[in-house]
Amino acid sequence: EMDPAVERLKTGFEKFKTEVYDQKPDLFEPLKAHQSPKYMVFACADSRVCPSVTLGLEPGEAFTVRNIAAMVPCYCKNKHTGVGSAIEYAVCALKVEFIVVIGHSRCGGIKALLNLKDGADDTL
Repeated sequence: EMDPAVERLKTGFEKFKTEVYDQKPDLFEPLKAHQSPKYMVFACADSRVCPSVTLGLEPGEAFTVRNIAAMVPCYCKNKHTGVGSAIEYAVCALKVEFIVVIGHSRCGGIKALLNLKDGADDTL
């Protein structure tokens, strides 16, 4: 017998496949070959807020990076390379037109950032 949590994911995927993917071949067929998103979106990893849902975006419209507090750290050759490489790929390879950073007032990471004092250590 399958674990209920695993069953939930399996059922969710099957529903997506039959009710969304199979119903929109004009949207998904081109995405098999390439992506050309207009937006790069940085969003909080908070499970309560999904950027595609809150912004009304379809698959293929946004290249998305999610992390704690939707942080976009300063460029550094040796640190934060995941975010830096995502930006480089989105701008240079995908040619995104807009970079958007979204957060929400209930995000613990955003609250911590807003409460940092000037000159404080920049790590959370």
